[in-house]
Amino acid sequence: MRRILSYLFFGLLAADATAASASVDRQRLETEYTVKAIASILVAEAGCDKQPGLLAVAEVIRNRAREKHKTPIAIIKQPGAFSSLLDTDLDALISKQRNHPQFPTALKIARSLLRRPASLPDTTHRATHFDHINNAPYWVQFARATATIGSHRFYRTAY
Repeated sequence: MRRILSYLFFGLLAADATAASASVDRQRLETEYTVKAIASILVAEAGCDKQPGLLAVAEVIRNRAREKHKTPIAIIKQPGAFSSLLDTDLDALISKQRNHPQFPTALKIARSLLRRPASLPDTTHRATHFDHINNAPYWVQFARATATIGSHRFYRTAY
């Protein structure tokens, strides 16, 4: 009887370990998807500005996430939050951007944003919005310009 109970006990432990392993694998895949999604946004929005522009857009995502108490992926999934998602979805954007020369750099920045958001610099001075320097969107009247990086101007608005 003792042997049977022992087999049952260790069998349950093995089943728990398998379930835990599956959960870890699922979480790893979700995290990797999130990294690719954020990197795709960075490249689509500021790939032309190389690393300084990519970092600046990551700062905006971080600042919005902090102020709205949301995750970075929740921020980029908000309807209308990023122009690069207006006519497409994240999966298509990832497919389009993964071959961009700035994508490896964007992946590193996205990982930093997710793992150590405080490690990102504050080159945008707590900006929560940005747009191309030649644009003047309606919301600029409610915002304060904080920085110009590459071809983008960064703004801070009160939520």
